[in-house]
Amino acid sequence: MELWSRLWAEGNRAAGLELAKHLEHNERDISAAEEITRSLLASAGGDEKSSIEHRLERLRRKLEKKQTVVVKKALALRPAPCPTT
Repeated sequence: MELWSRLWAEGNRAAGLELAKHLEHNERDISAAEEITRSLLASAGGDEKSSIEHRLERLRRKLEKKQTVVVKKALALRPAPCPTT
């Protein structure tokens, strides 16, 4: 990961893509993977752009799902309202 990070910082797009994949699948850091993927998309063209857009959509879906789970867990932990009778 250090090598990919260093190469990405130097502008290596292939390293950025591999770093994003590693963050997504191994580190489970979807937000960081999305950030790198957005950067890649900003300067992508042709077939690469289509592939990166597809990756970004998948990351967004994962983030939305993760946020939904967090909200559901928070609601489950919330104390029940006191009955008013």
